[in-house]
Amino acid sequence: MNNFSNDFSNRSTNQAVFINEKEAAQRYSISIAKLQQDRFHRKGFPYAKHGNRVLYNVTVCDEYLMEKMIYVEGNNS
Repeated sequence: MNNFSNDFSNRSTNQAVFINEKEAAQRYSISIAKLQQDRFHRKGFPYAKHGNRVLYNVTVCDEYLMEKMIYVEGNNS
């Protein structure tokens, strides 16, 4: 019997979560075309390639966005 399915189902919740470009576009409100363009120009969200598949690590993308945050002083309305 193959233990792969048992190992897969027993993984801890600390494992990396990857999403495809369609899911990334939806999650981060960015068009698929923009994600593709950014990859072509080697900028934007970090990504992984597995064969023809492009995958985005959710935690890494969230951290990337946090690094890009711009804080404005003053407006405490």
